[in-house]
Amino acid sequence: MLLRTTQSELTRLQAIESGATQALTKTNPAEAHDLRKPTIFADAILAILRAPAADVNGRLELDEDFLRAHEGVSDFSRYAVVPGAAPRRIMPRALPDLRVAEQDDEGRRYDSAAKPRL
Repeated sequence: MLLRTTQSELTRLQAIESGATQALTKTNPAEAHDLRKPTIFADAILAILRAPAADVNGRLELDEDFLRAHEGVSDFSRYAVVPGAAPRRIMPRALPDLRVAEQDDEGRRYDSAAKPRL
């Protein structure tokens, strides 16, 4: 799940409990050990909204990493679906840098909301 806001992008670091994962855990209950509660995503979104725009604008953030770096959270056990479980990380520790030399050369800009001149 990727959330795009006006300030930044946030994606989850571990699998999140959802309707889709509930179907999976019905057939294989052990899979629940790798799930986090959706509240981790909500907490990260709220933290991004509270953060100064200069700290988050245009960034891609992972929920746990953002909470760790910006909110000082170090104990994530409250987010585990199965108490005592340590959900495995499904995202890389460092995301690749996708910037290109031309990224600041956007060319001519158009205002799609403006009324056309006839």
